[in-house]
Amino acid sequence: MKKIILAVILLAAAGGAVYYFLTQKKAGIPQQTSFKQMLLGEWKIDSVALSKKDSGNAIALFALALDSNFLKYTYDFKEDGTIIKMLGDSTLAEKNSYQLKDSVTLVFTEGDGTAESFELKLSAKEKNWFVLMDKDSTNYYFKKQSR
Repeated sequence: MKKIILAVILLAAAGGAVYYFLTQKKAGIPQQTSFKQMLLGEWKIDSVALSKKDSGNAIALFALALDSNFLKYTYDFKEDGTIIKMLGDSTLAEKNSYQLKDSVTLVFTEGDGTAESFELKLSAKEKNWFVLMDKDSTNYYFKKQSR
C-alpha cells in the first residue's frame, strides 16, 4: 500500500513539473511582429545581389549606375506610408512612399504618386534585417540602423 501511495505522489509531482515547464515555455515565446510593424524605423541597403539571369538586372544596374550613393542612403519608413530618404545627416527632398499590398509585397512609389512604382517581394526577414526581391530576381538586403 505504501508503494502505491508513493507512486501516486511521484506521478503527481512529475505531472506538476511538466505542467510548470510547459506554461513557462509558452510565456517565454515572443509574439510575432508583423512585417509592417517591423518595417518602421531607419533602414539602409546593406548590399544588392544581382540576378544570375542574362536578361535580368536592368532595374538594379540602372539604379547603381545613375547614383553612386545608392548604397549610402538611409530610408526612414514612417507609419503613414512615407519614406524619408537621407544621405548622412542630410534629408533629401524626394517624395517617396510605400504601401503593403499584402503580407509579403511592398510597393514603393517615387514622386507624387504619378511617378514610377516598384513592386518588391519580401523573401526573408529577421529582427534587424530583411531581404526584398525585385521581379528580375535581384535581392536588396536591408539592415536596421540604430541612432
